[in-house]
Amino acid sequence: ELGGHSLLGARLLTRLEKAFDVKLPLESCFLAPTVARMLELLSRESSGNPSPRVIPLRIGTWRAPLVLAAIQPLFRSLSLNLPAEQSIYGMAFLDTSALPVPFNLQQIAARQVEVLLRFHTAGPVALAGWCNEGVLAYEMAQQVLACGIDVPLLVLFDSYNAASKDLLRHLICQH
Repeated sequence: ELGGHSLLGARLLTRLEKAFDVKLPLESCFLAPTVARMLELLSRESSGNPSPRVIPLRIGTWRAPLVLAAIQPLFRSLSLNLPAEQSIYGMAFLDTSALPVPFNLQQIAARQVEVLLRFHTAGPVALAGWCNEGVLAYEMAQQVLACGIDVPLLVLFDSYNAASKDLLRHLICQH
């Protein structure tokens, strides 16, 4: 609200890392937007009890929450322009060090879907992603649908994958 942006957030996190010897990802700024919440987050991280992987950005009453495949600063303006009833959650970036090397998009999506389904246990879920995370959101949607959960909305911002163009058409026609 005071003009902050991702570069200032990164600077803040670098200063916190040096001061507290704890590495925090950029989404920490969304998870802990106040000094008090950042202190709680630092305490949790340093105690070995890591942050949640699905971060509530806004809690609403609509049945299908909008889940962002990865939190990006540009989603702030989107969330401000959606109805207040729309729940919005962001997924923390996946630590790919836990995946077998080499890994692929399907494996990354499977891990994110596993986290998502532990968090969102029933009902439809809307997915969105920007750029590469849009392609990830698309693959996540395929896997969520395969689990029998409805995906009433899939939003890809500035995303393109020529290999999956026909699959995207299939998904759109399916819903």
